[in-house]
Amino acid sequence: MPKAICVATGKEVKEGYKVIDDPVIKFIRAVKMRMGSYKGNLLYVSEEAKEEYVKKRKGFERYLLIATGIAIVILVLAVFLPLVTSDFNRALSNLLPSLFFSLIFYFLAFAQYVPRFEDKLTKVPAKYISKDDTPNTEKNNNAKSSKKSSTRAKTNTKPRAKSKASKAKPRRGKRR
Repeated sequence: MPKAICVATGKEVKEGYKVIDDPVIKFIRAVKMRMGSYKGNLLYVSEEAKEEYVKKRKGFERYLLIATGIAIVILVLAVFLPLVTSDFNRALSNLLPSLFFSLIFYFLAFAQYVPRFEDKLTKVPAKYISKDDTPNTEKNNNAKSSKKSSTRAKTNTKPRAKSKASKAKPRRGKRR
């Protein structure tokens, strides 16, 4: 069941600042849907984590600005500098590799992406709030998984039978 999750802490929230669905979030969602790991959670920033999250967002914006500047410098040095010296062949041969490296450098900045969020504090819709008041933490998950593994160890199970394909004798002779 989908939940309302704080992006900064990973915990469930009952109210917070909603994360804006921008193209990067939509792309990540589409990739997760295609891979089958999409859970449908609503993304929020909790009030407790807002200050720290704002610092992370400003750091990301600064890093993106620096990455854009470096990408532009790469393009200028590799393409336009040879044009100044009237070396058109070198400028054309540098165009594609410098554009490629500039775009890679720019998109690597999105590896540490921190999404924007709305300015007003909103309550989470009731259907996204879990009935259980205890948040889903790692400790609770580990306790549940250890119970499952201990019950599996207690049961006596027979090894699986081999399939017919594994019992078949290898062919001899010519292969077609």
